[in-house]
Amino acid sequence: MKKKYKGRNLGYLLLMGWFGLISTTGIGQQSEKMVWHDASTMFVAGKLNTLDTEPFQRFPANMKEKVREQVWRLSRNSAGLYLEFKTDAGDIEVQYGVENPHAFQHMPATGVSGVDLYAFDEDKNWQWVRGTYSFKDTITYSYNGIKPENRKIIKTYRLYLPLYNTLEWLKIGVPETSVFEDVKTITEQKPIVVYGTSIVQGGCASRAGMAWPAILGRQLGQPIRNLGFSGNGRLEPEIIDFMAQNQASLFVLDCMANFTLEGSLGAQEAEKRILKAVQDLRDKQPNVPILLVEHAGYSDGEMQPQRKKVYEALNIATQNAYAQLIAQKVKSIYLLEKAEMGLGEDSFVDGTHPNDHGMVKYAAAVGNSITKRIAVDGKTSE
Repeated sequence: MKKKYKGRNLGYLLLMGWFGLISTTGIGQQSEKMVWHDASTMFVAGKLNTLDTEPFQRFPANMKEKVREQVWRLSRNSAGLYLEFKTDAGDIEVQYGVENPHAFQHMPATGVSGVDLYAFDEDKNWQWVRGTYSFKDTITYSYNGIKPENRKIIKTYRLYLPLYNTLEWLKIGVPETSVFEDVKTITEQKPIVVYGTSIVQGGCASRAGMAWPAILGRQLGQPIRNLGFSGNGRLEPEIIDFMAQNQASLFVLDCMANFTLEGSLGAQEAEKRILKAVQDLRDKQPNVPILLVEHAGYSDGEMQPQRKKVYEALNIATQNAYAQLIAQKVKSIYLLEKAEMGLGEDSFVDGTHPNDHGMVKYAAAVGNSITKRIAVDGKTSE
């Protein structure tokens, strides 16, 4: 027994020594002094209106008195917002603090409160950058050994901000010998504005860059504005008016998942609000295309038929509204049907919210509608 114990102990010591070597190597990579850049002084992209807004929030201050308290609270989440910067650093570190709990029961901390880094490569494609992370009072993401380490090549990076939390502060660190330049992501191209529910906001992507509006933006190379409000995407006139007051190349209305309460926000009310929302947008933006999105369904619909009845009724209401708009000769109005989206039983986390696979399919369906049926103007300079 003693020999067996000693052998185990020796193996344990060797294993700890190996981990220690790895740890020392990691520390050596970051031995150079880091220079920190305050993100609140940088250009935060992804906002529909940049006037009088807090650095990491989606609505300007004057919206606080116009929308319901729940909507205002959710607008302070940084879903769809991102920072772009240029650096030749092989190591990048991000530190920040948030107001709320890091994770949900059905969505991990990396999706609720995490950041997500992408690099624009030489072939003009966005490449994901893996980071190690620590979720404590200060959340830290470390990106080490970024290619190329031994050549001073400046890359453009996009850092997506948390989907479901409110940032208190954020800073980006690079070695003191590295260059760092804030990129003001300004383009003449008008953005695609997406108004929707928790699914638009990003529930339940595993990372901020896997919310379907973010995927769509990378795929199309177009600016996207995320107006997703978890449980509160209800086609409300205050938000429709806010959208209509700003320039856009396309309005996407994807709110059906929040009209599931028969008697208050059921199918009949959904149909009425679709018609009013489209009319209000048309009054102020007569030429901007509008895409209506049906309810994507629930993965448990076949086994729990009452749930299936809910989304089927909402999709009939959407089709009825669309038919009325076509009969009224409303121009540039389009419909994305559930069948085109193709989310199946493996596309959801909890039967309601898409997982990463579902988010990819969602983005592809919206993207196909845009590229094949809808004339969206302009080209991005990003």
